[in-house]
Amino acid sequence: MKATLFVLLPDAASRDMLVASAPSALQASLARMRTREYPQVADAGELEYQLRLVQDQAATTGHAQRMRVLLGGAGLGAASALLCAQFLGTRGGDLERAVPLGLAVGATLAAITAPDSIRIHPLLTPLLAQVRPGSTLVSWTGRDRFGLEALRDHCAAAGVPTALRA
Repeated sequence: MKATLFVLLPDAASRDMLVASAPSALQASLARMRTREYPQVADAGELEYQLRLVQDQAATTGHAQRMRVLLGGAGLGAASALLCAQFLGTRGGDLERAVPLGLAVGATLAAITAPDSIRIHPLLTPLLAQVRPGSTLVSWTGRDRFGLEALRDHCAAAGVPTALRA
């Protein structure tokens, strides 16, 4: 199972220094992991916006709820178009056109409201509270949980805040 370690660095250059100061075995482990570096931010709100924008599965929750909203909106749109076409004679009772149109309109309207369902994972709340102007969030994702725990310990020794999501 994959785990993700989030590291809040004071600036973008700190990532290279952090990795360079790690033991060689840890560096080799990090080389096999997927790394995502977010742009520098001015405050916690900006970082939260970036996490929601890219919809990082490890950093956000609510993706299943968003899918339910989209599917529900599409179904409701298709059902309402079906009823209008059937009982009100809209478009001459043309079901072949009314149902796909209702499906598309319903899904579009649901997609407009669905981004509000994406939330930041509670594990990242302590990191968001420590954001300073110029901070950069970096995440390492991989199956090597021991490597991530070693990196977390290395960061703790350097005074860098982290959050591990297993």
